[in-house]
This record gives sequence, structure tokens and C-alpha cells, in this order.
Amino acid sequence: MAAANSGQAKKKLAEMEQAEAEREFRKGLRWEPVDWRMYYNYAWWLYGQQKINEALAVARAGATDNLGQCLAQARHSLEGEFGLETLELPLSRACSTEAFSRLVCHVLAHLPRFWEIHNQS
Repeated sequence: MAAANSGQAKKKLAEMEQAEAEREFRKGLRWEPVDWRMYYNYAWWLYGQQKINEALAVARAGATDNLGQCLAQARHSLEGEFGLETLELPLSRACSTEAFSRLVCHVLAHLPRFWEIHNQS
């Protein structure tokens, strides 16, 4: 009999926790009044960032005729203005290394196994 009461108590506790979770969820869904000026200012800020990005990309265009590299350098300099310290390696350089060539040869030599493992995940 005590086991039945214990089970009922656990069930009741679970129901109470579920109800509390639902109340908190619904409370989180309430919308507060929106200050549209914030969105307006944000839109202008985004527009300004786009113009800055375009100016940076145009400035980098004189240094390289590779569009991807030009855009990456512009983004990298913008990230630097925000105080970020990023380092990246162009994919074309990574793909031209001996290590990458060995990786590709290994994958191709074991292609059926690679295909099977890849499709399992």
C-alpha cells in the first residue's frame, strides 16, 4: 500500500512540475510593448555596416583580383575594428598542402568504407 502511495505522490509531483513549467513558459511568451525606434536605429546601423563592408571590399580590390580573398580581407579588417583577433587560412592554400593530398588519397583508397561510415552518421 505504501508503494502505491509513493507512486501516486511521484505522479502528483511530476504533474505539479509540469504545470509550473507550463506557467513559466507561457509567462515567457508575453510580449512587451515594442519600441520601434530601436528597430529603426538598428536598421540604419545595419545599412551603415553594409556601406562600411562595401568600402572595405572596394579598398581591398586593388590588392587582389580574387573576389573571395578580397571579401575575406574586408571582413577580417572589420573584425579587427571590433577588437576581434581572428586568423584564417584560405581553403585554396589548405588544399594545396601535402597533408591534404594524403588525406584525399586515403579517403579515395577507402571510398566504400568512407561512404558507409558517412551515411551511418
